[in-house]
Amino acid sequence: MKRTSGLAFSLIAVFLIWSGTANAATTHYLPRQFDPSEMGTIGMAVVNPTTTAASLTFRLQRADGSIAAITTRSVPAKGQLPLTLAQLFPEAQGAGWMSVDSDVDQVSGFWMGGDFVNSTDGAPLLSTANAIANPAFTFFGSTTEISLVNVGSVAVTANLNLRNAGGTRVASRSISIPASGLFQDSVAALFPIDVSDFDTQGYWISVSPSDTAARLVGTSITPVSGRDNIVVNAAYVSYTDFVFPQVVGGAIGGTNYTTVLTLTNYRTTAQTVSLTLKQASGAAVTIEKTIPASGVLRSTLRGLCVRFGGKHSWRTRAIAEGGIYSQRGNEDGIFARRCGLANSIAIVGWWICFRQVRQQRPIVRGRVVLPA
Repeated sequence: MKRTSGLAFSLIAVFLIWSGTANAATTHYLPRQFDPSEMGTIGMAVVNPTTTAASLTFRLQRADGSIAAITTRSVPAKGQLPLTLAQLFPEAQGAGWMSVDSDVDQVSGFWMGGDFVNSTDGAPLLSTANAIANPAFTFFGSTTEISLVNVGSVAVTANLNLRNAGGTRVASRSISIPASGLFQDSVAALFPIDVSDFDTQGYWISVSPSDTAARLVGTSITPVSGRDNIVVNAAYVSYTDFVFPQVVGGAIGGTNYTTVLTLTNYRTTAQTVSLTLKQASGAAVTIEKTIPASGVLRSTLRGLCVRFGGKHSWRTRAIAEGGIYSQRGNEDGIFARRCGLANSIAIVGWWICFRQVRQQRPIVRGRVVLPA
């Protein structure tokens, strides 16, 4: 984690909003492959908010879908289990990705990786409910590596379609993922012609499998030299509202911050969105932008013709029907957090919401990368 004014800290808060008895079993996934040399720096925590102890079965699986190692653990009622992958699989001989079965449905967790001094980031563990046929990677840069896991029982062939800000499909790569297997590669290797623009221009990657019943989960990691990594799970769900609790612009604590907002329209018609910046003082600024069909709006806040300094928030509203993936990143970004809350939330005086005007079926997918 990057140090600012000699102080570095990490705060991880888990809010337990449900407490009850055990329900049906579930499976969670960390859909990225790690070498044994990395496993000592990859930590994860599983939380059990119920009144029943949970039994967990961890599996380290190879890219071809075969099982490399199995181990079991338990989490007490209203307890947690923090471990590194090296602690879970001390005898691992090769690279693998992790799944964990739980006999308690309400168990959840997250993972983090890095050296925990200069670069650290993580993401929630994904569950069987997050597995869909068409996940999308809506935040990446030139150094990003993407991963996809096929949690289904049959092999999947799919196209990775790269679309630019105007919605044009500029490249496509065909991939195959075995049952319970993994695909992992860098965007530079997948799309070498366009990679030089990924740090400044809007792009996104859609996944189009040959079988619409495919069940895929994914994640990405973007190493940033001298700063924190950025981990973002592939988008998998739609909402009518978005909440970005914090955006930062200008100098704070001796460090200059620049927030980049990215909205991706995955529908086949153009969408007009209304973005409202609500400042900590309570003052608000609203602008409208049109996103092309299957296109991307990517801009710094100042690039959206807004002049300000300090910490603020955005309210974003889709005026026409359409699907929007939403991203917000920072040059000193640390944590990748899931976004897309159904209601506005308030955090120390600034908040942000993305809302569809007409009450139609959910259309919004999103992620947010929070600044240091």
